Amino acid sequence: VAREITLGGALSVSFANGYTPAVGTMLNIISGGAIHGRFTSVTVNGHSVTPIYTLTGLQLRVDA
Repeated sequence: VAREITLGGALSVSFANGYTPAVGTMLNIISGGAIHGRFTSVTVNGHSVTPIYTLTGLQLRVDA
């Protein structure tokens, strides 16, 4: 997205076709011209993740 993005609410991620990311994998979730706000919660089916917010995007680091 080239424009500004405002985040909010809950983000729930699930993977298709049995994909299972390895611990330490960085998942690029959103990128834009500017990111405002944060999700109130971030869940990934079957995994523990840490959201990493930047001025222009959101990545998830798979912790377990």
